[in-house]
Amino acid sequence: MKCPNCGENIADGCKFCTNCGSEIKITTAPENSVNAQPSGVQMQYTGYNQNNNGPQMQNNGPSQGFGQQNMGYQNGAPSMQYQPNNNMNQFQQPMNKPKKKKHTGVIVLASVLAVVVAGTGVCGGVYYTSAGVKSVNYLRNAQYASATSEYNTRAANNALQKKIADPMITDYVSEVKDAYDSESISGFTALENLKAIKSMDDSTLSTLASDTYTAIDTNEQSKAAYQAGGIAYAGGNYAEAISQYVLVDPNFVNYTDAQTKITEAASKLASNFNSELDDADSVDDYEKLMAEVTTALGYLPDGMKDDAETVLASATDSYVSGIGDQFDAAVANYEGYQAAFDIIDAAIEKHDDIQGLKDLRDEKITEFEDLVLTTMDGFVANGYYAEAKDLLETAAAIAPESTKLSEYLASHGEDWITGVSELSATYWGDETYFVPEDHYCVDVYGNQYVGGNTIILSPSDYENSDALFVVDLEGKYSKMSYTISVYDDEEDGYDGAVSFGVVDSEYNGLDSVTGIKKTSKSQTRVVDVSGIDELMFLAIPDVDTSTTNISVIISDIYFITE
Repeated sequence: MKCPNCGENIADGCKFCTNCGSEIKITTAPENSVNAQPSGVQMQYTGYNQNNNGPQMQNNGPSQGFGQQNMGYQNGAPSMQYQPNNNMNQFQQPMNKPKKKKHTGVIVLASVLAVVVAGTGVCGGVYYTSAGVKSVNYLRNAQYASATSEYNTRAANNALQKKIADPMITDYVSEVKDAYDSESISGFTALENLKAIKSMDDSTLSTLASDTYTAIDTNEQSKAAYQAGGIAYAGGNYAEAISQYVLVDPNFVNYTDAQTKITEAASKLASNFNSELDDADSVDDYEKLMAEVTTALGYLPDGMKDDAETVLASATDSYVSGIGDQFDAAVANYEGYQAAFDIIDAAIEKHDDIQGLKDLRDEKITEFEDLVLTTMDGFVANGYYAEAKDLLETAAAIAPESTKLSEYLASHGEDWITGVSELSATYWGDETYFVPEDHYCVDVYGNQYVGGNTIILSPSDYENSDALFVVDLEGKYSKMSYTISVYDDEEDGYDGAVSFGVVDSEYNGLDSVTGIKKTSKSQTRVVDVSGIDELMFLAIPDVDTSTTNISVIISDIYFITE
């Protein structure tokens, strides 16, 4: 038989059309009627109205939905009665035909759909609620994830379900917008409903929901900005009021008033600029004033701009000067320069258009270069090569844009200074000890007292053995620095002494320290080792008595090339 609604061929006995979903009512002539015609039936249906593009949702009003009440649905249709007339081949409807009800809400296929047994052409008798009804019910009950899932699972890839669901959800979008416009629901509720529909697997629905979402979201943001602007304006915070009013969208109901308030706030700001400049006494005060003037300049009448720009220039100069003072205060030591430059860099990042800040940074870089190189020359002159190298590397990292420091580092880098631990050396005598650069020295009595890159010479009497340490320089270095001290474990009354010498392979003296006693102070010395291939450190007792408990400690041994 054919569906009376869409004309599609369907199996005999179907209660619902398998194409459009319309309910089929079948009324046959009574068997005992003399006018009955066995082969003919008259069908009446209630269902999906194709001319109307789908079922309509029952609109209970915004106050009854959106998370508060499920959507209802109706089932049923006016029945047809069979009566004979003068023409045996015709069926006539009764004269008192019931008036057909107008469908409001989800009447047709909102409650049930026929389950079609695929490929058999036979209609089953199991009915179930449509995906459209369930999706909208979920939305009304604030079960947004379930609404999206219901549509994507059951309707997105099912032509019949989709044909029912899409018009319902389209109408629901309009219902949400109307409810929001009438302030029956909050912006949050409206956006949550639309967000769920945006996630449904249908481009038309998603686009519709997205467009509506954008309109409502823009209105909500404008509403919040307008309210915040009003609060700031009432509190005399005119800069904040302007920053909020400018966020109001032109389509917002109070847009014109927001524009008026912007002009009024700018005028009130301008009248306070000079007094704020006089009262300012900190970097923060000047920065705040700069922000206020810059904001107001965008909205001030032309006649008021000149005075405002004069205030801005004065505030900017004071701000830059204050940043310079903060820089100077931060420089307590070389490590402090990093924090000091961070202060200027942070200010430049916030105010990239202020040339004075960039000029200030260039000025401080020049000061920093001169200080570092002067200090470094002093370190080198006194033999503090390791300290000089550390200072140079630290300074170059703080000011990587410095040409002076980068060039100096290139010529005084890794190959410029070498510790004795990095060279080939030979140890002579049973009481000569070498301590690597990354270790501490522990003497023969278990005392830890000096850092690495250290030689310990503990000589016996002069007749038998000298403590000797030999280093191969290969003529590569020009100067050596070292620190000498003594360790004496003898009793207080012992008055023994040790002498120390630096000699070449021919025992020509290069440096010496004699009469080292228990009370001797440590000292740092610099030795010219230009052209020396082999260097020896030698310790000998001053008297012919045992001095094995006196140790000469040679630490922080470094060689440099020029």
